Amino acid sequence: MRILNVDAPLWFIQCEIGIQLIFAIVTLLVAFYAYRVYRIARQKNSFYLGAGFLSISIAYFIQAFFNFLLLRRVTTCGFLSFMAGHPVQSTMTLSVLVVFLHMVFMVAGFSVLSYITLKERNIKSFYLILALSIASLVFAANMSIMFYVLLTIMLAFITIQYSLRFNKKPTTDTFIVFLGFGMVFLGTIQLALASALGALYVSGHIVTLAGYFLLLINLMRVVRK
Repeated sequence: MRILNVDAPLWFIQCEIGIQLIFAIVTLLVAFYAYRVYRIARQKNSFYLGAGFLSISIAYFIQAFFNFLLLRRVTTCGFLSFMAGHPVQSTMTLSVLVVFLHMVFMVAGFSVLSYITLKERNIKSFYLILALSIASLVFAANMSIMFYVLLTIMLAFITIQYSLRFNKKPTTDTFIVFLGFGMVFLGTIQLALASALGALYVSGHIVTLAGYFLLLINLMRVVRK
């Protein structure tokens, strides 16, 4: 995620809010349709898929909310005082708190999505994946780099797993899911490199959003069958 400065141009902050809200809504729709598939077919994978994307959607909503606070020029102490109902003094900047929450929800979501691709699963495996991922963030010298490293590894693993499934049993649904996660994977790599190559920031969002849309379209197709 890109951290905006309070001195950033008004139009840029507004665009960021719009982008993050679109991502939040699309991933929330993916979670909703995954849950609908679960209600119809009673497949645990669909339930976990919905849970994973719900966590990802919350992460995007958190980022959009933070950018909205920047737009309103809300300070850390002002926000915490409003939430607590009395004056609060804090040395933690609001950006650090929000970035951490955003990363935790994103990593948690993709941990769930990685978990459901495993052939042999138990809840302890998921807890181990989640604990190691969050610990890596907390103790990393550069949390942003570690965040993108974790997402890239998880998305590469998910994409490879769906590629193997498609090669083993080619179906339209499996191909769309493989292509969707593949595009999210490529978009995430572009966003990770955006600090060095600014043009990738725009293309990364477009490719990632296209991947989410493919996953949404596939779930809608399943519901309509």
